[in-house]
Amino acid sequence: CGNQLDEMLATSDESESTLTSAERRCTLELASLLVERQPRAAEDAGFTSRYVATCVGVGSRTLTPAPLLDAIFRGLATLLQAFALSHAQRTRVTVFALSIPSL
Repeated sequence: CGNQLDEMLATSDESESTLTSAERRCTLELASLLVERQPRAAEDAGFTSRYVATCVGVGSRTLTPAPLLDAIFRGLATLLQAFALSHAQRTRVTVFALSIPSL
């Protein structure tokens, strides 16, 4: 899952990725579930930071498909409600969410 997150962050658009849109969405959903269920282990391994960075990076792109953006916001909202993010990560998510123009 970590390698897929790294690939999603490294590729500037979907056409450069080896993952399909559905695989990208499932990767983000799985990553969110891993952080939610094992927050301490995910943080200790640096996985939570990678997940947040991927969500913010991918979600900030202008051509991010709506289903992928939905998966990003659902995952981040779940982690905020579960108190699975550090203060710095919560702040980063808040700044990101406020930067997205309303649809």
